[in-house]
Amino acid sequence: MKFFVDGIVEAGTAALLEPYLDCPHSRGIPNWPAGELGDVMAAVDAAGFQIHAHAIGDAAVRQALDAIAHVAAVNGPRDRRPVIAHAQLVTPPTCRASRSSA
Repeated sequence: MKFFVDGIVEAGTAALLEPYLDCPHSRGIPNWPAGELGDVMAAVDAAGFQIHAHAIGDAAVRQALDAIAHVAAVNGPRDRRPVIAHAQLVTPPTCRASRSSA
């Protein structure tokens, strides 16, 4: 099942940890409230479906990774192969300056 975690950079809808340079009041548009994505993915995983996440911005990639970790913690180990498609912007986990707003 495919989850759209954010939009695209060109439209300013990819979810970023820091504001867009050309639009300093915007960090894009995350499509899922914090925590909700993990719960929905866990339900989908429990039903036996594979998870496929569209995540382009670094905040969305981080949210998708956190949600996938939540799935594994909640549903336990199995042969799951989640996919994060596109992932144009990825910030190392040591860069947590703006995490609370992601």
